[in-house]
Amino acid sequence: MPLWMNVVEAGQGDPVVFLHGLPFSSQMWAGQRHELSSTFRVITPDLRGQGATPAGQVPPTLQTCADDVVEMLNEFELDKVAVVAFSMGGYVAMELLRRHPGRVRGLVLAATRASADGPAERRARLAMAERIERDNSTAPMLGDFLTKLTSPSTQDPALDATLREWINQAHPAGLAWTQRAVAAREESFDVLSTLDVPALVIVGEDDVITPLAQAHKMADVLPDAVLVALPHAGHLLNLEQPKDFNSVVHEFLIDL
Repeated sequence: MPLWMNVVEAGQGDPVVFLHGLPFSSQMWAGQRHELSSTFRVITPDLRGQGATPAGQVPPTLQTCADDVVEMLNEFELDKVAVVAFSMGGYVAMELLRRHPGRVRGLVLAATRASADGPAERRARLAMAERIERDNSTAPMLGDFLTKLTSPSTQDPALDATLREWINQAHPAGLAWTQRAVAAREESFDVLSTLDVPALVIVGEDDVITPLAQAHKMADVLPDAVLVALPHAGHLLNLEQPKDFNSVVHEFLIDL
């Protein structure tokens, strides 16, 4: 493996790459590694700027993140893989499809969207990056953002504490880099409309960050897609409803 990229994996079946969201790392897939590695080779990288993978001295773009994933696949001598992508990981997955479409044999888009940031959202994201960098702290990601991550029906103090810990563990410089990369992303409906492999779009019914309407927009343009909405789940559906999430994803992957 390239020394700059941290990857955690488990299992020996067909390879499945799990791409995490912002501001988290491969830690968020621990439950999926445990449950799905009995059937699949579960590969969970820390994307550039997050977890134990530094941002490096390169401009902040999701194109770079997508190329990193391909470099990882090449290092592992993997031609085609299934991809399970959550939130920001979905943006990376769509860039992967744009740049390297032949490397994906099945796609799960979880709690993500194909639209770009609007002007106000982009300004807010860039301002957040500036604040994180200025304060050398990830604390600005706490507060309102944290309260939006889960469903009102998710009353789990342990999960809340874990999320706070993960955000506090994030590297400010890497987090700022990633915020800028996400702010610069393109709309990807055109990419999804030409996808020639099966896709699963999965979303929490109570997700306010990437709501059900966004999931429908993606499913509507995908040529071969199934849409599943998990009840009693917000944005962090794999952590709020892990049993249901794992079951739906396993059923999709096993049929590829």
